[in-house]
Order: sequence, then structure tokens, then C-alpha cells
Amino acid sequence: MTPIDTQIARLAQAIGAEWNAEDEGEAPGGPLSQLKHRLTAFSTHRLLKLKKLRNSWLHALTCMVQEEELEGAVILPGLLPPAAMLAQGFTGPDDQRAILAAGFVACLRPPKNELLLLSPATPQAAVYELGADGVVKLADSVVEFLSRQIDAGLSPLEHCDEGQLGALVIGRRFGQSKSVAEVRAAQTTAAQWRQKTGLPLVVVNPGPSDLGDEDEAHETFYAGLLVSASEDGMPAQRIEVSRLQTLSLASIPAAFWQELDTKHGFSRSPDDEEEDGAGPGEGLFLVPAGWACATLSLGDEQLVTTSSEDTYVGKHLDDELVAKLSSSDEPVLLHGAYC
Repeated sequence: MTPIDTQIARLAQAIGAEWNAEDEGEAPGGPLSQLKHRLTAFSTHRLLKLKKLRNSWLHALTCMVQEEELEGAVILPGLLPPAAMLAQGFTGPDDQRAILAAGFVACLRPPKNELLLLSPATPQAAVYELGADGVVKLADSVVEFLSRQIDAGLSPLEHCDEGQLGALVIGRRFGQSKSVAEVRAAQTTAAQWRQKTGLPLVVVNPGPSDLGDEDEAHETFYAGLLVSASEDGMPAQRIEVSRLQTLSLASIPAAFWQELDTKHGFSRSPDDEEEDGAGPGEGLFLVPAGWACATLSLGDEQLVTTSSEDTYVGKHLDDELVAKLSSSDEPVLLHGAYC
């Protein structure tokens, strides 16, 4: 398999698509031609199941080779501007103009119409983006570019605000009566904290995400650090155990909890020590998001399952279970599905 085939096979596995490089035959030309040839076999809809790939360059390239609509436009390769012509009217730094002059435009991405550029115009080209910030290098090669795009798509979701997901969260359980608008306001606060701190802070609502603002939200919800999330319709997400070791309750700013309390009226649920009760109000939780079921497995062994329909939504994972996950040679898998 070529390096492009290896990356495409990884993408196919992530979106649950069958892939056999031998069936596709040899692609002509250099790495970009190989990549475009391989992308003709992908369903754009399935590709977009990976939320982080929506409106990505990989999405734009797939739409272009399949002549599908992206942001209200069909990208036609024959209408892309020549890089040399762009260089003539470019007013940026000389080194960026030289990159333009030596390269060619590979794709356009609506709605802002950034341009994907390869330079120099050889199989050894580096990959650049031409947009509002000028010419920005994305990767040293097409293979590295594809790998980075896939890595971005497979990394843990930044939020749990839409869709049906299974989520693993380090944080707190809450049980106040709230409207959907109030929970969404708290999710906006979490997004602001993500941007400010770089921490994967979220507010997870197990109830349906398509309700109106005035509707009543689910009576139980969670907030804290998102370890990982897996979407309905996608293969199980493999969790790196090291992530459980690098994220902790102690790293969550006290001011985050304080803002959830003072601004949104979120107060932590008390511990429930009763057998078959809700369990601790703080720690590591398996949580459904957006009216879903969430399952945590160790290889083929299903360990924990929870559902938005359960009496006690969300399952606390105790130290003994975390130690089992950390010491096992089997992959730790998270699966989310509509229920």
C-alpha cells in the first residue's frame, strides 16, 4: 500500500466504510492525484459523521472530486484560478508571493473561498492555504496534510451540544430543573472557557438537542472535562488511557464551577450512597448526550452502559474500573447511539 492508501484505509475504518486499495487500482500522477482518486469512493455524508471534518479541506476536496455541493456551491477544478496569476496581484510578503508563483491551486473552500495551494508544482509539494491571513503552510507533503486532516477529525469532540453521543466526562453531576435555553446558555459559557483555557470543558445534556428554548431540559446533566465522545452511526471511538491520566478534576478552574453556579444556577448533586442509587456527584462519568445510549467496552467485553431513558442517567466509573482499563492490553472503546 502507498502512504496515501494507508491514510485512506484509516479514514475508511473511522467512518465504517469498506476499503480495499487493490480494488481501486493504481492512481495516475503524484500524491494529490492519488488522493483525489481515492476520495471518489467516499460518501460525503458518511465523511461528515466526523463533525470536525465538516467544512474541512478534506470535505472540500471530496465534494470537488465527486462534484457535490459544498456551502451552496459546486467546486469545478477547471474554474480554479492559476497560482501564477494570483501571485501577480498579491500584495503580501515576497516569500509568500514566491510560494504562489511556484505553485498551483488544488481546491477552493466556500463560503470564505480560501484556496488550497501546492507549491512547488511537483510531487514533492508542500501544502498551503491562501486566505485572510495570507499564505499559511498546512503541511510539508500531501500525505502529511491528509494525515493531519484525519487526526483532526478523529480527535475527541470539543463539545456535546448536538446529535446523539456517548461521552466520557471528568466533572460533576447536576440535577436542577432547567429550560433548554438555560442549558444552552451554560454550554455557551463552557465554550468560552474552552477558548480561554484550552481545556476541553463541556456541559452535557442527555436530553434531545432539537427541542425549543422554552422546553424543559433533561433533569440530569453533567459538566467538566471531555475525555472523549463517540457519535451515533460511527464505529466505536478508541480511548487513549493516557488521556485519563492527563485530565483530572484538579485541573478544572474553581472559577468555572463558580460561574456555572452564580450565572446559571448549577449546583452539584449530592453523593448518593444508596445501593443502585445515582452514586457520587463528582468523578469520571459515562454519559449519554442528545437522547442516546453510551457504552464503554474493553475489547469485546461490555463494561458499562447508560441511557437517557435510565432512572439514573450517567454511570460513575470507580477507581477499580479505571485501574482495570489502565492495565489492560485490550483497547478501551466508547460507543454512542440513538436510543
